[in-house]
Amino acid sequence: ISSYLGRRIRHGTFKGHMYTTFVKNLENEFVFLESSPFSHRWQNWKKDYEAQIDKIISENLHIESPKKKYGLIKTTILSDTLKLEIAKSCVKDLLNDYLSNNGNGLLSILNEYCWRLISTDLKHINEFLKEQKNAIQSFANNSLFQTAPNLDEYNKKNLGVVRLEFLRLLDDKFKMLYEWFNRPQNVAPRAEISLLFAAVTQEVKDSFESFGNNSEILHSEIMGNGNHLELYGNSYLVIYDALFVIIYNAAKHGKKNTKLEKEINLDLKNNKFYIKVSSQIADNETESSVREK
Repeated sequence: ISSYLGRRIRHGTFKGHMYTTFVKNLENEFVFLESSPFSHRWQNWKKDYEAQIDKIISENLHIESPKKKYGLIKTTILSDTLKLEIAKSCVKDLLNDYLSNNGNGLLSILNEYCWRLISTDLKHINEFLKEQKNAIQSFANNSLFQTAPNLDEYNKKNLGVVRLEFLRLLDDKFKMLYEWFNRPQNVAPRAEISLLFAAVTQEVKDSFESFGNNSEILHSEIMGNGNHLELYGNSYLVIYDALFVIIYNAAKHGKKNTKLEKEINLDLKNNKFYIKVSSQIADNETESSVREK
């Protein structure tokens, strides 16, 4: 669970979903937001909204600990009546299985009850997120969409149109967010590495919009003999993390609108596979300066 939350934070998925793409969608559809008389209030709202998202990421999306006092996942069961009842039921079922089934079902029972325990925290996270959604809406109504005396009827109408799209888009974003913090249908992820490449590249695009403007970057062919290699479970997660770091750095430090070369080769004899990803360094960078960063 800590690893899962780490990916959502470390990969920037949460902020990319709730801030970067949200803001970009509105700016692309309503270009006048960055012009007078809206630019000042729009910039102020973006700054405050980003701070709110950053606070959720840094303080709340964590397992509670002395360093993360406001973490929403609690490791104790003694202070939670529902968790305590779940734990008691778990002990009863474990004992019954041991006595009647020689303990053959102990692992599956334990796994099921662990999910029941964490599901109480996942429910609390979604309740917290619903509160945050209401706070974001309220703040926007009182700042971004508050009618000012200097706005004429034309601009008031424009602001009303933006507000409707703002609320629709915010609702869509949070609906997807709630799904992130539900018990997953498939606990052990599985996918071909080509699909994983595409998914990671799309995630990076949320943080570096221009990176995905080049269709070659998103859809370029994967060279080598391992294009259809299927990753499962922990291997999937390890490669997922590694690919994100590599492609993120390519987007951050690489030359814009250049080809991202990808190669996967299988070494069946030694039960290994090799991944190579390369791009060009930006014109204003050097290899040594990029390494230092």
